[in-house]
Amino acid sequence: MVFWIVDKATHTGPCHIKHHSPNQDRFAYFSDGDFIALVVADGAGSLELSHLGAELAVYTAIEVAKSSQPRKRPADLVKEMHGQVVSAFEVIPDRDVMGCTLAIAVADASEWAILLVGDSYAVVHTGDGAHQVIESPPAGEYANITKLITSVESEPLTKGGTSENLRGLSLATDGVAFGIQDNAALPAFWTPLLERVASGTKSYEKFLESLSDREVLWDDTTLVTAMIEGK
Repeated sequence: MVFWIVDKATHTGPCHIKHHSPNQDRFAYFSDGDFIALVVADGAGSLELSHLGAELAVYTAIEVAKSSQPRKRPADLVKEMHGQVVSAFEVIPDRDVMGCTLAIAVADASEWAILLVGDSYAVVHTGDGAHQVIESPPAGEYANITKLITSVESEPLTKGGTSENLRGLSLATDGVAFGIQDNAALPAFWTPLLERVASGTKSYEKFLESLSDREVLWDDTTLVTAMIEGK
C-alpha cells in the first residue's frame, strides 16, 4: 500500500500585502490510501473577484476527486474535474471577473495524470532523482499573458504516465517561476526541497516565509507537493 506525505503553503505577495488585497491563490488536496489529488488555482491579478474564482475552481475540482467512487483512472478523473469546474463557472453571470488558472495532479498505485490551464505548472519527481516540468505553452506574445479557466479558448494541457518510478508530484503557481529555467526544473531548487518534505524538517510555510524575508517573492506564491512515503 502506498501512503503519501503532503506539504503545502501559500504566501500573499508583497504588493497585495501593501494594498491590503487578498491572496488570489487557492489550493486543496485529498488522499485516500494510494490515491492522491492535488489542485492549485491562481486568480488573475487584474480581475477583482479572481480570488473567489480560484476558490470555486479548487473546491469544485477536489469535491469531484473525493466523490469519485469507484475511483476513476487518473487520466479520466483529471478531465472530469476540469469539466465540472468549467460547468461551475458557466452558470455564474460575473464569471468574466473571476478568471483563474487551474492545475490538477492525480495519482494512484498504477498511474499519474496532470491537467493544466494557464501558467501554473507541475513537476513530476521520479525515483532516479529527476524532476520533469510540465507547463502549458505561452498563451501570447508576452510573458504575463495566460489562459484562464474562463477564457473562450481554455483547452487544457494533459500529461500522464505510470507510477512505477514515481516519487512525488508538485503543483506551483507562477510565483514559483524561479523553480524552472528554460522549460526545465532546477535540481538545485527541487532536490533539497523534496528532502525537506521527506524528513519533515522544514515546512513549506516556513520555506515561503524565508523567501519572502529575502525579498525573493514578487507575487502570491503557492506550492504543494505530495511524496510517496519511504521513496
